[in-house]
Amino acid sequence: MDNNVNEISRLASSSFQSGNFYSQQDYRIDGVLEGVVCTAGRVVIGQGAYVKGEIVCTSLDVWGEVHGDIFVKDVATLKSSAIVEGNLSFDRLQVEIGAQLLGTCARIDPDSFESRMQSHAPKDPRVAAKEEKQTD
Repeated sequence: MDNNVNEISRLASSSFQSGNFYSQQDYRIDGVLEGVVCTAGRVVIGQGAYVKGEIVCTSLDVWGEVHGDIFVKDVATLKSSAIVEGNLSFDRLQVEIGAQLLGTCARIDPDSFESRMQSHAPKDPRVAAKEEKQTD
């Protein structure tokens, strides 16, 4: 994946998003999000951020608050200010002193992670429109 700074989606601290977010790139959340976050990249939950919903990503750094189940293909990092309420599935976990976790922890195998990613992958409406035109 190309780590071009312009390829990072952001939700600013003064923003609220309700609904699902799907991307192949990284996503930084500093505001409030209610819904599913599913990305093939890294998710960063900034200090003061609040997320209510499921997160599926390749790697995760949490400084803020998350209420929902989390599925991480690689490394999940809970910083000292993190508050996580929900089940956490990961390949590797780093927890700083002071981080709060209320839920279960489990290792996730690659097949289970890919299945979870695919369950959230939306169909690109541009592709659906082309397919629809071809059947007409």
